[in-house]
Amino acid sequence: MYRKIKGKQTSRKRGRPKKGAVSSSPSTNSGRYPEGYLRLVAFGDRHFPHTLECGDRIILRLIEDLQPHFIVDGGDPICASQLSSFPKTHAELIGLQNELDGDFSWRKSIAKVSPDSQKILLRDNHFTKRLMKRISENPWLEDLRFMSEDSMFSAKELGWQILSRWIWKDLLMFIHGDGQGISSPRLPVNRARAMVKDHGISVVRFHSHCTGFELHRRHDGNLLHAIQLGCLEDPEKASYIDHPQINNWTHSLGVFYLSEKPPYHFFFVPCIISHSRCIFNNTVYK
Repeated sequence: MYRKIKGKQTSRKRGRPKKGAVSSSPSTNSGRYPEGYLRLVAFGDRHFPHTLECGDRIILRLIEDLQPHFIVDGGDPICASQLSSFPKTHAELIGLQNELDGDFSWRKSIAKVSPDSQKILLRDNHFTKRLMKRISENPWLEDLRFMSEDSMFSAKELGWQILSRWIWKDLLMFIHGDGQGISSPRLPVNRARAMVKDHGISVVRFHSHCTGFELHRRHDGNLLHAIQLGCLEDPEKASYIDHPQINNWTHSLGVFYLSEKPPYHFFFVPCIISHSRCIFNNTVYK
């Protein structure tokens, strides 16, 4: 499939990195994306089956066009309310397999459009913490292989690595962010800012379903980024939100350009989803 870009026809498949490699090389991609930088796409808090209807389409199209070297899923890919400690009816206790199946289909779609990207899924509170709590309450579950995160998400089969955090070059940390203090939806960058101060590096945080971004200049002139990325969950589908029209949830993802050579640095481009569309690199995704 081809599309017009500045009067020229360009193939949709651009600069796909070689299998197992994360370094870029001159390719047809060099005219559209900066040379000397690795591309990364980050998103999180999809909360299937409460996913924003247009979110999957937008992200898949963007990944297909961008062909990132890295993809970071910030966690909470499914609701997993069946594992929570809240009172539930029988109907609310079942359905976890359906959610895992939906997530499997989503990750297969990502693998299809960008098979060679290095893919990282971050541990979270909705699934990881709830699962660990259930296992701690039932010790006989501990050594069952199918109860592991890797097994439930078919991580190895689909090419995903599950981590608590992912750090690039000791400069940029991606973390789900639960357990890092109480956050306020009205002050979305607060927790990301506090983590920047605690760790002394740039931080990309998820979890709060809000979007915000701050820059802080260090004494040596380097910039520290406090980045809070939004969610891909539709508040209209979340039963625990009393007034979805007035909540401060925002839908966003991030594109990062990581330098290949020292001095290592990066650039961050926020991508906001609004009115069922997102604009990136002169293209409307919807």
